[in-house]
Amino acid sequence: MKLLFFFLPAHGHINPTLPVAKELIQRGEQIVYYTTEEFKKRITEIGAEVRIVDDEFGIHMNKGNANKSVSTVPNPETLLANLSNHVQKASRLVEQVKLESDDGIVYDPMCLWGRTIFEQLDIPRILFYSGMVIPPDSPILQYLSTWFQGEIPEIVNKMFMVKEEVNIAPVPREFQPDS
Repeated sequence: MKLLFFFLPAHGHINPTLPVAKELIQRGEQIVYYTTEEFKKRITEIGAEVRIVDDEFGIHMNKGNANKSVSTVPNPETLLANLSNHVQKASRLVEQVKLESDDGIVYDPMCLWGRTIFEQLDIPRILFYSGMVIPPDSPILQYLSTWFQGEIPEIVNKMFMVKEEVNIAPVPREFQPDS
């Protein structure tokens, strides 16, 4: 079986997937990550393949630091600009993904560029929550509503309000924010 992994290129999104990918590889499965150069070494060390995508598919929040992913989000406008840019530029990767002859995709709900690609293709998918699961009644969504001054933009809702037939959440329920 060949699975493609699409995760936001950030340590908190990639690192939780590595033990799962490593176990699948040890069982004889082929794992291919689509990610930035920054994560290539760590991913190939577990035996997975890497397809390098442009750094622009990361979250770049500091205007003066366009080539580095950072974990802070200074304002909603910059976040929305990044997410919109991801969706717009994702089509450049569709043909490459079509050529993979994969059996399925494992993805992060925050990786909108990955989801944009496979929504155009008929590929089975698994949703992997690398951190917290955010249900529709979560206080986190109330916070986001305040952050966006009342209404959460559609593109942000699309990140959090998604479910698949198979959903993996390795963080135990008691450690989830709404437990």
